[in-house]
Amino acid sequence: MVFTLKRWGLLHGYVDIVEQSEMSTARVTIDPQYLNDEIEQKGRVVLHGLNFAFNKSELLPSSTASLTAITEYLELHPKQQFYVVGHTDNVGT
Repeated sequence: MVFTLKRWGLLHGYVDIVEQSEMSTARVTIDPQYLNDEIEQKGRVVLHGLNFAFNKSELLPSSTASLTAITEYLELHPKQQFYVVGHTDNVGT
């Protein structure tokens, strides 16, 4: 999507649709094998399903499956080292 500011303060823009398809709502199952495959193939892994309670530093119970997979992976690869990156939204403190 591109927008350009034209004279007299009017905003003009256009949308370029490169490829149109149905949005996938499937989720990747996170298990130790998935973690291992991603790390071996890409050198990194993106984890979903680690969610915090609103305005708190407490993980929600829905995070249990992802945490279990991470624990199992680390038990199988005790010498593996990681750099963890996370992000948050702008809601809460």
